[in-house]
Amino acid sequence: MGSKFQPTLLILVLLQMIPWISGQYDILPPDNPVIGVIGRGVVLPCQLTVPIIPERLSVQWHFDGGSKRTEVASYDGTNAQSPVQEDKDYLGRTNFFWSEFNGGNLSLFLKNVKPSDKGKYTCNVFYENWYNEVIVDLDVAGETKNSFLLLPMEF
Repeated sequence: MGSKFQPTLLILVLLQMIPWISGQYDILPPDNPVIGVIGRGVVLPCQLTVPIIPERLSVQWHFDGGSKRTEVASYDGTNAQSPVQEDKDYLGRTNFFWSEFNGGNLSLFLKNVKPSDKGKYTCNVFYENWYNEVIVDLDVAGETKNSFLLLPMEF
């Protein structure tokens, strides 16, 4: 006697596999600008909608600050010897969330936020034959006694 649930289970499994089969991934954009406080750390979010295999992945975080474009930090899963690179201005100030890479969390932790960190950060993701990016706006605030004060935009 056959089970009437097998076709339903098969359909559910196939629907979950569609992103892997078709190569369709997506990055969840942040809802609002991220606010970093001078001297503290801040997370710049970059979350894929499906799990990935880190060895097939490349991530580049760029900063656009007016006329200056800087590659803040990058991860190249195909480079086993030296997968992470940091720009000299960010040396020792960035971290990826390694334990969450398989789940698609490609966010960047930026330590010791400075006023000059204010601007647009782009998370460029290359995965097998797929590419996408998301832009994260970072506002910088100075800490006052009981609250935070957003700093004006510099041009």
